[in-house]
Amino acid sequence: MSKAQLSSMELIIGVFVFMVIFVFLFSTFNSYNNKLNNNLEDNEKQRLASQVTDSLIKTQGIPEDWESNNLDIKEIGLVNKDRIINQTKLMELEDIDYNELKSIMNIQKYDFNLTIKFSNNDVISGVGVPITGKKITTTRRFAVYNKKEAIIDLTLF
Repeated sequence: MSKAQLSSMELIIGVFVFMVIFVFLFSTFNSYNNKLNNNLEDNEKQRLASQVTDSLIKTQGIPEDWESNNLDIKEIGLVNKDRIINQTKLMELEDIDYNELKSIMNIQKYDFNLTIKFSNNDVISGVGVPITGKKITTTRRFAVYNKKEAIIDLTLF
């Protein structure tokens, strides 16, 4: 073989090795990028779910009497005192349109299911749509309803 043929062969092998390494690095970078994006979305859902459930059981809402005049609700709170659920507010929550609730709770990007139940799993109230999909985030809080312990589960998906 002549020197020119060897140089051409070495060039072809070099380009092939470079392409293999490039494809490997690109796919690795792409995989890590997808994992990072998934983690960011999971973290955002967890943050939103925590904020919403905290607001529901720690505040009266804005305005505080939103259950009496639900025309301009800025924030929904289900209590009159910290973690003691007000029955009237809970009943009014059930009457608010699903999409309007998503907007008020600032979770428009996600579907949600809010379930309030006693510790023996008897359901007190449920709002939202049935849980579907693989990527769900659930936040659980505890409160009091009718002098009994209640569990508040908010699932975003």
